[in-house]
Amino acid sequence: MEPPLDALLEAAPFLHMLADSLGSPLNVLLPDRIADNAAGFRAVYRDHRLGGRVYYAHKANQAHSLVRRLTATDPAAVGIDVASLGELRHALECGFTPDRIMATGPKDPEFLWLAARTGARVNLDSPAELDQLAALVRKYDLPRVDVLLRLSEFESSPSAASGTRVLFRRSRFGSPVREVDSLLDAVERHASMTATHVSSATAFSAMPVVSRW
Repeated sequence: MEPPLDALLEAAPFLHMLADSLGSPLNVLLPDRIADNAAGFRAVYRDHRLGGRVYYAHKANQAHSLVRRLTATDPAAVGIDVASLGELRHALECGFTPDRIMATGPKDPEFLWLAARTGARVNLDSPAELDQLAALVRKYDLPRVDVLLRLSEFESSPSAASGTRVLFRRSRFGSPVREVDSLLDAVERHASMTATHVSSATAFSAMPVVSRW
Protein backbone atom coordinates (compact mmCIF):
# COMPACT_ATOMS: atom_id res chain seq x y z
CA MET A 1 0.00 0.00 0.00
CA GLU A 2 1.38 3.40 -1.01
CA PRO A 3 1.43 6.52 1.14
CA PRO A 4 -0.60 8.35 2.24
CA LEU A 5 -3.23 5.58 2.08
CA ASP A 6 -1.16 3.23 4.24
CA ALA A 7 -0.96 5.79 7.04
CA LEU A 8 -4.69 6.44 6.81
CA LEU A 9 -5.57 2.75 7.10
CA GLU A 10 -3.34 2.44 10.15
CA ALA A 11 -5.14 5.33 11.88
CA ALA A 12 -7.99 3.18 13.22
CA PRO A 13 -9.26 5.67 15.85
CA PHE A 14 -9.50 8.41 13.22
CA LEU A 15 -11.39 6.15 10.80
CA HIS A 16 -13.76 5.03 13.55
CA MET A 17 -14.42 8.67 14.41
CA LEU A 18 -15.25 9.44 10.76
CA ALA A 19 -17.61 6.49 10.52
CA ASP A 20 -19.32 7.39 13.80
CA SER A 21 -19.73 11.02 12.70
CA LEU A 22 -20.65 10.57 9.04
CA GLY A 23 -22.09 7.06 8.88
CA SER A 24 -21.10 3.92 7.07
CA PRO A 25 -20.25 2.90 4.40
CA LEU A 26 -17.88 5.84 4.09
CA ASN A 27 -16.03 6.73 0.91
CA VAL A 28 -12.74 8.45 1.78
CA LEU A 29 -11.06 10.31 -1.07
CA LEU A 30 -7.46 11.51 -1.20
CA PRO A 31 -7.41 14.24 -3.87
CA ASP A 32 -3.63 14.51 -3.94
CA ARG A 33 -3.45 10.93 -5.22
CA ILE A 34 -5.19 11.86 -8.45
CA ALA A 35 -2.68 14.64 -9.00
CA ASP A 36 0.13 12.14 -8.36
CA ASN A 37 -1.41 9.72 -10.87
CA ALA A 38 -1.61 12.46 -13.49
CA ALA A 39 2.03 13.32 -12.83
CA GLY A 40 2.91 9.65 -13.31
CA PHE A 41 1.31 9.63 -16.76
CA ARG A 42 3.11 12.83 -17.64
CA ALA A 43 6.42 11.27 -16.58
CA VAL A 44 5.93 8.59 -19.23
CA TYR A 45 5.42 11.33 -21.82
CA ARG A 46 8.66 13.01 -20.76
CA ASP A 47 10.61 9.77 -20.71
CA HIS A 48 9.61 9.04 -24.31
CA ARG A 49 9.80 12.67 -25.46
CA LEU A 50 6.10 12.81 -26.26
CA GLY A 51 3.82 15.82 -26.32
CA GLY A 52 0.19 15.94 -25.37
CA ARG A 53 -2.22 16.33 -22.49
CA VAL A 54 -3.59 13.70 -20.11
CA TYR A 55 -7.40 13.83 -19.85
CA TYR A 56 -9.19 12.63 -16.73
CA ALA A 57 -12.48 10.86 -17.53
CA HIS A 58 -15.03 12.71 -15.40
CA LYS A 59 -17.44 9.76 -15.42
CA ALA A 60 -14.89 7.63 -13.52
CA ASN A 61 -15.48 9.66 -10.34
CA GLN A 62 -17.50 12.88 -10.17
CA ALA A 63 -16.42 13.97 -6.68
CA HIS A 64 -15.91 17.73 -6.37
CA SER A 65 -12.66 17.26 -4.47
CA LEU A 66 -11.02 15.25 -7.26
CA VAL A 67 -12.14 17.51 -10.09
CA ARG A 68 -11.17 20.66 -8.19
CA ARG A 69 -7.75 19.19 -7.32
CA LEU A 70 -7.06 18.58 -10.99
CA THR A 71 -7.81 22.20 -11.85
CA ALA A 72 -4.69 23.11 -9.83
CA THR A 73 -2.40 20.93 -11.96
CA ASP A 74 -0.40 22.19 -14.94
CA PRO A 75 -2.99 23.42 -17.47
CA ALA A 76 -0.83 22.32 -20.39
CA ALA A 77 -0.47 18.82 -18.96
CA VAL A 78 -3.88 17.81 -17.59
CA GLY A 79 -7.42 18.26 -18.89
CA ILE A 80 -10.81 16.68 -18.32
CA ASP A 81 -12.99 14.50 -20.56
CA VAL A 82 -16.71 15.18 -20.10
CA ALA A 83 -19.39 12.94 -21.59
CA SER A 84 -22.62 14.78 -20.74
CA LEU A 85 -24.07 18.25 -20.25
CA GLY A 86 -24.01 17.75 -16.48
CA GLU A 87 -20.34 16.75 -16.50
CA LEU A 88 -19.44 19.77 -18.62
CA ARG A 89 -21.27 22.08 -16.24
CA HIS A 90 -19.56 20.48 -13.26
CA ALA A 91 -16.09 20.80 -14.81
CA LEU A 92 -16.70 24.49 -15.46
CA GLU A 93 -18.11 25.04 -11.96
CA CYS A 94 -15.03 23.40 -10.43
CA GLY A 95 -12.72 25.80 -12.26
CA PHE A 96 -11.60 24.06 -15.43
CA THR A 97 -11.11 26.55 -18.23
CA PRO A 98 -12.77 25.52 -21.51
CA ASP A 99 -9.45 25.05 -23.32
CA ARG A 100 -8.73 22.14 -20.92
CA ILE A 101 -12.09 20.42 -21.52
CA MET A 102 -12.87 17.79 -24.16
CA ALA A 103 -16.52 16.89 -24.84
CA THR A 104 -16.97 13.23 -25.79
CA GLY A 105 -19.70 10.59 -26.02
CA PRO A 106 -23.23 10.95 -27.43
CA LYS A 107 -24.17 14.64 -27.58
CA ASP A 108 -27.59 16.24 -27.56
CA PRO A 109 -28.05 19.83 -28.85
CA GLU A 110 -27.80 21.35 -25.35
CA PHE A 111 -24.47 19.61 -24.71
CA LEU A 112 -23.09 20.69 -28.09
CA TRP A 113 -24.32 24.26 -27.61
CA LEU A 114 -22.66 24.75 -24.24
CA ALA A 115 -19.41 23.15 -25.44
CA ALA A 116 -19.35 25.49 -28.44
CA ARG A 117 -20.44 28.54 -26.45
CA THR A 118 -17.73 28.13 -23.82
CA GLY A 119 -14.93 27.05 -26.18
CA ALA A 120 -14.46 23.42 -25.14
CA ARG A 121 -12.98 21.01 -27.69
CA VAL A 122 -15.59 18.67 -29.17
CA ASN A 123 -14.72 15.06 -30.03
CA LEU A 124 -17.12 14.14 -32.85
CA ASP A 125 -18.39 10.62 -33.41
CA SER A 126 -20.12 11.04 -36.78
CA PRO A 127 -20.71 13.37 -39.74
CA ALA A 128 -24.22 13.94 -38.37
CA GLU A 129 -22.76 15.33 -35.14
CA LEU A 130 -20.52 17.63 -37.15
CA ASP A 131 -23.50 18.87 -39.17
CA GLN A 132 -25.50 19.43 -35.98
CA LEU A 133 -22.64 21.34 -34.33
CA ALA A 134 -22.11 23.52 -37.40
CA ALA A 135 -25.85 24.30 -37.53
CA LEU A 136 -25.74 25.47 -33.89
CA VAL A 137 -22.67 27.63 -34.52
CA ARG A 138 -24.41 29.22 -37.50
CA LYS A 139 -27.80 29.67 -35.81
CA TYR A 140 -26.49 31.24 -32.59
CA ASP A 141 -23.43 33.00 -34.06
CA LEU A 142 -21.10 31.03 -31.79
CA PRO A 143 -17.28 31.16 -31.87
CA ARG A 144 -15.36 28.81 -34.18
CA VAL A 145 -15.16 25.39 -32.48
CA ASP A 146 -12.06 23.24 -32.06
CA VAL A 147 -13.09 19.68 -32.96
CA LEU A 148 -11.60 16.20 -33.12
CA LEU A 149 -12.72 13.66 -35.69
CA ARG A 150 -12.87 10.33 -33.91
CA LEU A 151 -12.15 7.35 -36.17
CA SER A 152 -12.84 3.70 -35.37
CA GLU A 153 -12.99 0.17 -36.82
CA PHE A 154 -9.40 0.03 -38.00
CA GLU A 155 -8.29 -3.23 -39.53
CA SER A 156 -4.65 -4.16 -39.94
CA SER A 157 -3.08 -6.32 -42.62
CA PRO A 158 -1.25 -9.49 -41.53
CA SER A 159 2.34 -8.67 -40.63
CA ALA A 160 5.13 -10.42 -42.46
CA ALA A 161 6.64 -11.59 -39.18
CA SER A 162 3.62 -13.10 -37.41
CA GLY A 163 0.96 -13.50 -40.11
CA THR A 164 -1.50 -12.19 -37.52
CA ARG A 165 -4.36 -9.95 -38.55
CA VAL A 166 -5.65 -7.62 -35.84
CA LEU A 167 -9.33 -6.69 -35.93
CA PHE A 168 -11.01 -3.94 -33.93
CA ARG A 169 -14.45 -4.69 -32.56
CA ARG A 170 -17.33 -2.54 -33.79
CA SER A 171 -17.81 0.54 -31.62
CA ARG A 172 -20.67 3.00 -31.21
CA PHE A 173 -18.01 5.67 -30.80
CA GLY A 174 -16.30 7.23 -33.77
CA SER A 175 -16.77 7.12 -37.53
CA PRO A 176 -15.58 3.97 -39.33
CA VAL A 177 -12.24 4.71 -40.95
CA ARG A 178 -13.58 3.44 -44.28
CA GLU A 179 -15.95 6.44 -44.26
CA VAL A 180 -13.21 8.99 -43.74
CA ASP A 181 -13.63 10.53 -47.20
CA SER A 182 -17.25 11.51 -46.57
CA LEU A 183 -16.28 12.77 -43.12
CA LEU A 184 -13.58 15.00 -44.59
CA ASP A 185 -16.08 16.26 -47.15
CA ALA A 186 -18.27 17.36 -44.23
CA VAL A 187 -15.24 19.05 -42.67
CA GLU A 188 -14.69 21.03 -45.88
CA ARG A 189 -18.33 22.16 -45.86
CA HIS A 190 -17.96 23.52 -42.33
CA ALA A 191 -14.36 24.76 -42.48
CA SER A 192 -15.38 28.31 -41.58
CA MET A 193 -16.99 27.12 -38.33
CA THR A 194 -14.62 24.44 -37.05
CA ALA A 195 -10.87 23.92 -36.59
CA THR A 196 -10.28 20.21 -37.09
CA HIS A 197 -7.95 17.58 -35.62
CA VAL A 198 -7.91 13.81 -36.10
CA SER A 199 -8.14 11.18 -33.36
CA SER A 200 -8.36 7.41 -33.19
CA ALA A 201 -10.92 5.49 -31.14
CA THR A 202 -10.16 2.17 -29.47
CA ALA A 203 -11.78 0.16 -26.72
CA PHE A 204 -9.58 2.01 -24.24
CA SER A 205 -9.10 5.62 -25.29
CA ALA A 206 -9.17 8.30 -27.92
CA MET A 207 -6.05 10.42 -28.28
CA PRO A 208 -5.24 13.32 -30.61
CA VAL A 209 -2.94 12.16 -33.39
CA VAL A 210 -1.48 14.54 -35.92
CA SER A 211 -3.40 16.83 -38.16
CA ARG A 212 -4.99 20.26 -38.04
CA TRP A 213 -6.65 22.15 -40.87
